[in-house]
Amino acid sequence: MILGPENFFVEGRTATWRAFLRAVRRRLGPVLPWAAMLLLGFALGRGCPARRHAAGLLPEDPGFEAENLPEPPRAPVLPPLREPVRPAPESFPRGARRPVSAETRAAGAVRPSAFSPGRDLVYVDDPRCWWESDHDGDTDDECDHTMHAAAELPFRRLVHLVEQREPGLQLRVQEAYRPIGIHTARSLHSEGRALDLTLGRPGSSKSLSGPEASAALERLAKLAWQAGFDWVYNEWPKGGGPHVHASVRRDAPRLRPAVDGRLHEP
Repeated sequence: MILGPENFFVEGRTATWRAFLRAVRRRLGPVLPWAAMLLLGFALGRGCPARRHAAGLLPEDPGFEAENLPEPPRAPVLPPLREPVRPAPESFPRGARRPVSAETRAAGAVRPSAFSPGRDLVYVDDPRCWWESDHDGDTDDECDHTMHAAAELPFRRLVHLVEQREPGLQLRVQEAYRPIGIHTARSLHSEGRALDLTLGRPGSSKSLSGPEASAALERLAKLAWQAGFDWVYNEWPKGGGPHVHASVRRDAPRLRPAVDGRLHEP
């Protein structure tokens, strides 16, 4: 035993520690180069900005991303907003999704390196809609008017379709851009590319309920699909209120405002 009590008397304290270090070097010598290489690789990987962004270890720099990403596609100033862009599905029952593939396959996964709030988010308002955040009071600082610019075109088309085909009912925006909070980190709400929608009666603080809500949400899901959303889900979550979840790809066309900065609809 290298550090046995008898060694202190025979060789002295200093000599004993030297013997101990020599024994450690003999036993660990063959693996020390490999351990050093592993530690160096780990340190370099943690320091790489791309890896740290992917792992969520670095805050995003919107200005940097905006300079290095291509300009997103733009829609005409006055696209057709009052007519559907797809035929209505025959049915869209509770729990149905269109397309049937996963949302990330149809609308793309969350990618922080491709998202810049200052560039990609827009504020949308329409008096024909009911916005949940307008009625939350001071206890909630979310803004349901804020959505990804790629969602604005199908959303405005949906507002027209609801007005035309659901007389006596009002489109309700329950959730839009939500960077943190009730959704998972992979939710498209974190980029404003997903909207949670219901129908209600004007002047009422509540969405429809019961069989009436079931029928209304099926009709709303059909309209959301006709309006051009890339993925639509008639969602009835456990522990939450039923709603239509509609999302878009980040590269979907965006509305280009007119010269005066306002949207002039036909």
